[in-house]
Amino acid sequence: MVSANDTMGLGTENSVPSGRREALILFTLLAISISALAAVSALVSRFEAWQNRLAQHMKQQGELAFAAGQSSLAITFFRSALTFSRNDPVALLKLAECLRAENRLDESEAYLHTLWDREPQDATVNLELARLATRRGQINDALRYYHNAIYGIWSSAPLHNRIAARFEVIEFLLRQNAVPQAQSELIAMQPDLPPNSHLHTRVAELFQSIGDNRDAESEFQLALKLDRRNVPAAAGAGRAAFRLGHYRTAILYLDAAVAKARPDQETEDMLESARLVLATDPFLRNLSAIEREERILRAYRAASLRLESCRKAQSAAPTSAGLNGAPSSTPLENLVARERQLRSQMRPALLDRNPELPAAAMSFAFEVEDETAQLCGDPAPLDRALLLIARNREGVER
Repeated sequence: MVSANDTMGLGTENSVPSGRREALILFTLLAISISALAAVSALVSRFEAWQNRLAQHMKQQGELAFAAGQSSLAITFFRSALTFSRNDPVALLKLAECLRAENRLDESEAYLHTLWDREPQDATVNLELARLATRRGQINDALRYYHNAIYGIWSSAPLHNRIAARFEVIEFLLRQNAVPQAQSELIAMQPDLPPNSHLHTRVAELFQSIGDNRDAESEFQLALKLDRRNVPAAAGAGRAAFRLGHYRTAILYLDAAVAKARPDQETEDMLESARLVLATDPFLRNLSAIEREERILRAYRAASLRLESCRKAQSAAPTSAGLNGAPSSTPLENLVARERQLRSQMRPALLDRNPELPAAAMSFAFEVEDETAQLCGDPAPLDRALLLIARNREGVER
């Protein structure tokens, strides 16, 4: 007979192995699950790494194709890169750039606005939008995006990139003949320029291209302070000074430029004219009475010859008639009459005795040069010097 106690003991012995087996099974299943998850995770990581490598390879091929001028092929590569890395901002930006190069402006704009919506302060994206606007001739949009780029966030070399963007917007404005806006951009750029002679020279040349010779001269001088061997800056400073009528300063800079490099024809002509101005002007300080009289007589004779030559050329041309059919009075006829009145008085002794005569003689000479320059074309060197003196008497010695 089996007792109750024996029965209870058997139940206990059989239950313990059963619980252990269940625990073991659960542990085994858990271990298998973890191993499977780890394996899947590793596979996913390897797949993602493969996708990233492939995307990078496609981007590199796209950049190489774009650099070689093959924009259409580059578009294919960048689209492939985006297939494997859908939100890659670099690939999106490059694709937009290639589409712009292919004149597919609407597509380019769509990608750029996607990027801009994510990062409106991204300077590179704003720069591309500005270039897109310039392609369309949209000045206001171009200015807005260029300024966003200039004052935006650059991933590297912010000062260099801001300056490059500023030059780009200035050149765009000049192409659009928007001279006042270009001048404003140049003025805004000046305080941010680093101590770089080449950059100051470039800014000066842009000022000079819009006729702002005062700012051009200042920037050229800054360039020369940074690098005395900067020949383009010396020549530019000389040209700016010449156009401002500062002929002594012009000679200083033009001489320096000519001494260091073979000059162009414009530089040579300006230097010759500036020297002749100083050798001709009778109003310069510290001239002796004799030299002043000689210069006045030389100016009067040169103007008289120029007047006679121009008058003959005009006489050979068809004449205009007044309302009654009679020849109309011309400024040249009036100047011829004044020359006849002065002719008998143009002697050193009379110039010395009559204090009003030198001023009258030079006034005649200046008016002749101004009038004949309009009617009879380019003057001879001495006549050109007199014309320059007439247009800026106060600045000759500066």
